[in-house]
Amino acid sequence: MARHAPDPQRRLRDLVRFQVDFALHRPAVIVVQDRELPNLTAEDRRTVRVLQRGYVTLWVEALRELAP
Repeated sequence: MARHAPDPQRRLRDLVRFQVDFALHRPAVIVVQDRELPNLTAEDRRTVRVLQRGYVTLWVEALRELAP
């Protein structure tokens, strides 16, 4: 996974590749997450948000290394 890539450029490339692949091959998951989040229990919404923040953190860390 991108977190373990040896250099920031590779990490960013891996993140882009993953995001594009996910968006192209699993668009329904994105739609469901976007539309159904309000219908989750408070605990499940927190879990989703924690996972989302973790994913954003991967991007921020990779970008900060390339452009501090």
